[in-house]
Amino acid sequence: MSDMKIHPRFRLNGLRPGDDPAVFCQELEKTLPGGEASAAYAREMTDFLYRCLDTGRTIRCQTSGSTGVPKTMEIEKSRMVASARMTCRRFGLGEDTRALLCLPIAYIAGRMMLVRALTAGWDLRAVVSSSRPLEQVEGRFDFAALVPLQLYESVEALSRIRKVLVGGGAVSEAFLGRLAEFGLPGTAIYQSYAMTETVTHVAVRELYPSGEKAYTALDGVRFSLSEEGCLVIDAPAVAGERVVTRDRAALLDQRHFLWRGRADTVINSGGIKIFPEDTEEVLAGMLPAGRFLVGGVPDERLGERQVLFVEGCAADFPDLEVRMREAFDPYHRPRQVVFVPLFPRTSTGKVDRMRLLREAAAGH
Repeated sequence: MSDMKIHPRFRLNGLRPGDDPAVFCQELEKTLPGGEASAAYAREMTDFLYRCLDTGRTIRCQTSGSTGVPKTMEIEKSRMVASARMTCRRFGLGEDTRALLCLPIAYIAGRMMLVRALTAGWDLRAVVSSSRPLEQVEGRFDFAALVPLQLYESVEALSRIRKVLVGGGAVSEAFLGRLAEFGLPGTAIYQSYAMTETVTHVAVRELYPSGEKAYTALDGVRFSLSEEGCLVIDAPAVAGERVVTRDRAALLDQRHFLWRGRADTVINSGGIKIFPEDTEEVLAGMLPAGRFLVGGVPDERLGERQVLFVEGCAADFPDLEVRMREAFDPYHRPRQVVFVPLFPRTSTGKVDRMRLLREAAAGH
């Protein structure tokens, strides 16, 4: 018997899985726009759904690889069910919740949307992952999980979603300021603190409308700090052992923390430690959200130099250098600006930071 039980109210694009996965896959594909992308997505969803329901105790999941080498993990189904229940309790999502799945099913964020729906009895609408998923579907939703790029590109349609969970990257403060001006009555947007090792999120903060700065743990989760000042997660229901992260944090108490950035992205430039997240926060008022990032590349004199990567061309930002000189002191201002026509991205829509830095280092 499977550790996952299908809820009698569960529907995926109006369909309920039967005994034959091939028949279900054919019917599911008919609910998608068509083409090879739709066919592949239907196959992936069907394969994962029926693996959830088989007698195996684990499911293989892969990390996205946006900040390191992708790795494959075997995750117990019981941990996935526990995570789903924690999410449903936190957001008040019961049976017949109308939810939108618009993330790749190959990775944990997309998979857990399906697990939540399967075990809690949601009416789940799945669309092929794209930067503007709401253009593919009509109606309103109680819940959806998005990556930052989808959030930025869907701002005019966000009022159709009651609760939005954003993961896979930081959300620009400048964007949140514009969101407050735009106004989204009836919509709440949350940032998740999540990873594959903890079966998606273990803490969230409300970005809109309240503008919370601190993350709050989900039920049963506690935090501490390592000697290096990195976050340590105790979440026995979803992680078999303590998870020591590479995330710098300021711990407020066992259930609340402020995220300060990744310890492994710190740039040591001529003996000065520069945190890219701090630079990016200043640049957020000068550049489009989701279209720039800061990283360190090798430098013969400094060891590393801080480089600003911008998606687009220099002609689009004629006053960028002047504005940076006004905003930064000489030691913390990016020493180089690299314009890239299109950022490399992972299949989850995240900017592939490692690839971008590798290519920059190879050409330095």
